[in-house]
Amino acid sequence: MLILLVLCLSLAFLFKNEGIVSSVTSPIRSVVARVDSVVSAPFRSLDSLNEDIHDLFDTYSENKKLKKKVAELENQSEVIDSLKSENDQYSVFCYRKGYC
Repeated sequence: MLILLVLCLSLAFLFKNEGIVSSVTSPIRSVVARVDSVVSAPFRSLDSLNEDIHDLFDTYSENKKLKKKVAELENQSEVIDSLKSENDQYSVFCYRKGYC
């Protein structure tokens, strides 16, 4: 009971003298902010590393899709070249026979 009375009187004194409260809490806040910054730094680094790894996997996935698309386009290019050659042959044949 005595402890509760002392605690209440102490709080009443502190709230009555706000200047004392701010002079006590200001350095405490500063220390807590610095400790928070130091403690949170590794977690921020891990979060950044996690994002970088996620981006890397996204890049690999996109690269795989693009390689597949390039292979398809190269195949289409070969087909187009073959059809152009065949078309040229038919044009020569048509010209020789007098159809054109």
